[in-house]
Amino acid sequence: MRTKPKPVEPVKTSDLVMFNFRHPTRARLIGGALWLVEAYDAANDVWVWQNESTEADDALESARILSIGKP
Repeated sequence: MRTKPKPVEPVKTSDLVMFNFRHPTRARLIGGALWLVEAYDAANDVWVWQNESTEADDALESARILSIGKP
């Protein structure tokens, strides 16, 4: 006999920072352990993964650099 699966709770996210210099970027915390750095793709109206980190400071710096357009 199968048991009914337990409902999955949504993963909580929170933004650390959003930059809007040349390219909109953001760093956000996923599930309390992983920072995702994302850039906004206006043509498709979506946020696109660029980088990830376990450290907030690293994610912040990565988002800042992506926003100003440095390689």
